[in-house]
Amino acid sequence: SAAQGGDGATGVLRSQTFILGGDGQIDFLTSGGYNLDNLYVALVRASDSTILFKESGNFYDSPLRAQYQRRYWDASAYIGEELYIEIVDQATGGWGHISVDDLNVPTALDGNP
Repeated sequence: SAAQGGDGATGVLRSQTFILGGDGQIDFLTSGGYNLDNLYVALVRASDSTILFKESGNFYDSPLRAQYQRRYWDASAYIGEELYIEIVDQATGGWGHISVDDLNVPTALDGNP
């Protein structure tokens, strides 16, 4: 992260696996550089590591876009499946960081979506 090592720092952060529940609507805040190949937050299916949704930061044309913006994923097609969230930072140039906050994921309790 930029706070821990500047734009040159890289790494991958992965959540625990979970069973998607509720209405399947996921939302979160993101900011940082835009690089969909090397700098993103993703919803991943645990069984085969398929990326179902992917979002990068929003800085690509104006410093005003460096502010947090709320993103929404309609993952209702995956309710009942085992998934995880992965945050990937493999970008090292200017704005080579992504920030994620206030991640809201409905999960199934006791195996009931």
